[in-house]
Amino acid sequence: MDEMPSGPPYTAELPWGTFALADSIADKIANDGEFNFVLSIEGTAIPIFGAAMDEGWSRGSGEISAEHGVDISARTIGPLQTDIPAQVAEIDSLIDAGQIDCLAFEAHEPGPYVDIIAKAVDAGIPTFGVNADSPDSKRFAFFALDELSAGTLAGTLTGEWAVANGIALEKAGLLTGSVEGPWAQNRMKGFMAAISAVLPDLEFVNGPNTDIESQGWDPPQQYAASEAWI
Repeated sequence: MDEMPSGPPYTAELPWGTFALADSIADKIANDGEFNFVLSIEGTAIPIFGAAMDEGWSRGSGEISAEHGVDISARTIGPLQTDIPAQVAEIDSLIDAGQIDCLAFEAHEPGPYVDIIAKAVDAGIPTFGVNADSPDSKRFAFFALDELSAGTLAGTLTGEWAVANGIALEKAGLLTGSVEGPWAQNRMKGFMAAISAVLPDLEFVNGPNTDIESQGWDPPQQYAASEAWI
């Protein structure tokens, strides 16, 4: 992506074409208006995740506000638990109401977000993916943990821990809140490959795409499902 110009008209060349900043946002730049920074995540009540994402968004927005001397209203939105249609509908309504000046989204799975991201970008709203991507969308960029590397590190450390402590691991299984998420797939693949390199005789009873189901994000439900599965 090319650098944005220092004055109007604010345009940028992206892989899919030319982006033009919305006039309403350009007016806020010219007149020191307050910017609406919106983060949309799949579940605001998902334990740990929801609060952590909100805290990070608020902190980052505050740092940008202080660094550039601009007023920013930061909001984290989304359904309480994963509900893709509800998440997309909320973004849609805020775009129509002119209440988003910068959008970051977290995609439960890639496909369902392509159209709403296109609508945001076509409306002149800078839009970014965070944590879980929709790579075929018009989003400007994507920021997240390298899940394959993270899974690889976790697998290596787990295997080395078992060896160092004389713990014989014979069978292993995979559990995840969201099988369909590319982030989960990469994390599991990295873990399996790395721990198997340390413990080549370890047998996995399932795999990222074999005999595995999403456990969801509700802790009691996860614990019960995990116990029953084990």
